[in-house]
Amino acid sequence: MHFNSLIFLLFLVVNVLLGIRSIRRPRTQHTQSTTANIIGAILAITYGGEVLCNPLNIDDLLRLAGHTVSYFIIGNLLANRLHLFLSNGSVAETMGKLYGHLIRKIVAICGILHSAGVAAIQFKLLSIAICWVFSIQANYSLIIAALLITFSVRSNNIQSLTLVRIVRCITFGILLPMMAWTVWKYMISQYHGNQMHLALAIKRSWNRLIDLHPDPLDYIACFTVFAIPSFYPAQVERIVLSKNATQIKCSFNGAGFFSLSINLLLLWVALLIQKDTCNLMLSTISFTTFATYMPLKPLFMLGIAALTISTAGANLHAATGLMANDLPNLFKWVKQPVLYEAIVGVMAILLSLYTKDQVIW
Repeated sequence: MHFNSLIFLLFLVVNVLLGIRSIRRPRTQHTQSTTANIIGAILAITYGGEVLCNPLNIDDLLRLAGHTVSYFIIGNLLANRLHLFLSNGSVAETMGKLYGHLIRKIVAICGILHSAGVAAIQFKLLSIAICWVFSIQANYSLIIAALLITFSVRSNNIQSLTLVRIVRCITFGILLPMMAWTVWKYMISQYHGNQMHLALAIKRSWNRLIDLHPDPLDYIACFTVFAIPSFYPAQVERIVLSKNATQIKCSFNGAGFFSLSINLLLLWVALLIQKDTCNLMLSTISFTTFATYMPLKPLFMLGIAALTISTAGANLHAATGLMANDLPNLFKWVKQPVLYEAIVGVMAILLSLYTKDQVIW
């Protein structure tokens, strides 16, 4: 087995073992969550495996920029109005108290479908990474990815495993800067350090990046849609973790600043990789250009695994919370909490198998 594959396999195995070991731990109390943990949880649901697996195009960058603005809006304009969430267990429960029991059920069902859809995307992305490393059939790798992520959900309820959080921090703090530096060094060597040619290459990259839609209003509309705060289940779960409105404000403002830094770094990487081929996937770069300068492939694969596990785990846990808290009569036959996770996991697997377009969230 290749050394890169061994590192990736070791990470997955250790993650599963830690998840199994911590299954019997009690549920984390909301009052025990610090601002740093909530910021990390918000970033976990913002940046999934698609950051490294999918092409970096203008639509994705506008989506991420919109999320950043929405976090600042929540932190500065809406934080003092979110006290209703603090005494409730989910967004459906809050809506139920305001508009009635029927609305609570509708919101719970919609939230479960949304969370299962996001988890399905992450299942698919992790299965693609597994196929890259081990050359396993797609359907089998999808089932393996679903099992790996499901084990990590129940281990810590809401927070990601410490190992996953460490790798996620390394991805944004080390991997992405190294990727940007590697491609930049490649460009410098290609243009022999000529600053004018480098500036023209960056300008051409920018033109390719924004030349996706003919109408500029499309960019404004896309950015505006994602800038509107959307209180979907996984995000509300992070609000419920807060002790008071002050912590909500600090958490979302902190997440906004970190998200802004990550988005600027992703924008720079997107400009650099637009030079040769529009919408070039980061995964392609890791196997070609990066190999010339440094062995980034193991860290790249670990980054994909950590991002997919944390994002899918957060949404799966939000869906199971909606089932147990807001639809007890519909799932009264469920005796063990782990069955909730199995139900949502099966829903996500079916979406991954039978949905051709990944734009399901």
